Amino acid sequence: MRKIKRDKKGRIVKGSGGLHWKGGRIRRLGYILIWLPNHPCAIKGGYVFEHRLVMEKKLGRYLKKGEVVHHMNHIKDDNREENLMLLSNSLHSHLSMKGRKRTAEHQEKLAKTHRGKKRPLITRERMSIAKRRRYPNLHNIDWLKKQMTIKSLHQIASQIGCSYSAVTRIVREYNINISSKKR
Repeated sequence: MRKIKRDKKGRIVKGSGGLHWKGGRIRRLGYILIWLPNHPCAIKGGYVFEHRLVMEKKLGRYLKKGEVVHHMNHIKDDNREENLMLLSNSLHSHLSMKGRKRTAEHQEKLAKTHRGKKRPLITRERMSIAKRRRYPNLHNIDWLKKQMTIKSLHQIASQIGCSYSAVTRIVREYNINISSKKR
């Protein structure tokens, strides 16, 4: 049985002297991670993805925030230099979705299982109905026109309890003329 190493204060030693040390190389979600606690891109526990380290070595610099390393053959633990490609985050997303179409059924499934929480699929129509319920006077054109002759848009917004930009958006949406005095 292996003896647990402790430091001068009696705390259990982590890292290479620890009980579960396996050489600083682990696998998570199909990727290989290397223990480098002082690396600027180290995740919790001090580990860095090996494919990122290989690309950094090839480039001779650390990777920037928006840069993603793509495995060309889609095998997550194949970290050969010739299999890795440096992409921007947006290009990587585009590339990984290429040739795939999200069906309405798939989108609904994504909406229901978003971060483990079930939630309804919200469309623009449902969103605008919800806003109309929250601010019914804002969508009553006659009331809004009458208020605009008396008050400024800022005053109307504070009376209803919404933002100035929400009032101006509704005014533009219904093509209501704004007098230059009461803005």
